[in-house]
Amino acid sequence: TMKEIKDRLKAIRIDANMSQDEFGKTIGISRSQISCYEKGLRDITERSLNDICREFNVNKEWLLTGKGEMYI
Repeated sequence: TMKEIKDRLKAIRIDANMSQDEFGKTIGISRSQISCYEKGLRDITERSLNDICREFNVNKEWLLTGKGEMYI
């Protein structure tokens, strides 16, 4: 099955070997917000998407669609 944004977000965090708390601190949001994103309870904001891509050198197209390479 095609992975969703929430699954790709979790993959980035796990690949970075970070807890939800550490990952959230890196991009300036709470652990609970990361948890909600990963469970698909909340849509990821444009700002969070941009922050994740900037901080972790992630390909935004990959994060949004699953196409292309994970990292830039």
